[in-house]
Amino acid sequence: MGIRLYNKPKPENPVLIAAWPGIGNIGIIAVDTLRGMVKAEEFGEIEPWDFFYPKKALIRDGELKELEFPSNKFY
Repeated sequence: MGIRLYNKPKPENPVLIAAWPGIGNIGIIAVDTLRGMVKAEEFGEIEPWDFFYPKKALIRDGELKELEFPSNKFY
C-alpha cells in the first residue's frame, strides 16, 4: 500500500496542481477542466487505507457494507 504508479513518466518541467473541495467545489472543477484541456493521462494514485479516513461509511443491520475514500490520483 502507499503510492501506486501505473507507469513512470519522464517529465521535463513538472508542475504540481492540487485541489480540495470547498465552497461550490470550485477548486476541483477548475483542476478537472484544466486536466481535460491538456489531455492529462492518469499515471498513479495514492492508496487511501494508510493515509485517509473514509468520507462515507454504509452500515446496514449493524454490518459495515461499504467504505468510500477520497480519490487521490496523479496525472
